Amino acid sequence: LDFENDRWSLLLGVNVDLSKVTGTDSKMLKGLAALTGTLYAGNKPATFAIGQLNDPSTWLTLRIRKSFLGLKAEVIVAFCLQIAGNNGPRGMGLLLSLKGGGSVGIGKFQFYATFGLMAGVWGNEAAVSGLVVFLEIGFRIKVFYVFNFGASIKGTFEQLGPTQPNYRRLSCVVRIETPWWLPDVTFRFERVSDTQQPELMPAVSTPLVTAGALQ
Repeated sequence: LDFENDRWSLLLGVNVDLSKVTGTDSKMLKGLAALTGTLYAGNKPATFAIGQLNDPSTWLTLRIRKSFLGLKAEVIVAFCLQIAGNNGPRGMGLLLSLKGGGSVGIGKFQFYATFGLMAGVWGNEAAVSGLVVFLEIGFRIKVFYVFNFGASIKGTFEQLGPTQPNYRRLSCVVRIETPWWLPDVTFRFERVSDTQQPELMPAVSTPLVTAGALQ
């Protein structure tokens, strides 16, 4: 609190564990689910935020872990929202992740899938915005704990627009991991439209375009 400048801000940390909420020592519930993140609010400038976009560790995150017969799985759902008043910048983020693995006698395997989205709008009356979306899927197998094989694919879409210049980038990367005596293989695809020029975008409204006077 700043009474002299009539300013206040509040930062709240969230850390909730399912086993603590239910008040049980059950091994099944211990570590099964947890909710973490931060919440922020202030008046100068007027701001409300669920996490910080540039720091995913502060996003409001639900994490679920489960183990069964030597197999492990983890699900993560994370969300972020930042809003500034007076037509200020606004942004949001979303992350969905699934990963798991385990041992199968002669070796072990791992798999994962991740989806992410970040979007933001800034400026006054302008409609300038940024968008990043990605999806990644992969797996890895180790046989006799010596021979490795794996593959992954990641697709990304970026946009800075929609006003001119409207920058867009679409990329895809495919990786194949082979045993140690063979080289790994990587395929890449990328398509770019225009270039990133945020300084040329109408991110702020022009205060005065023309003027005249009558006598």
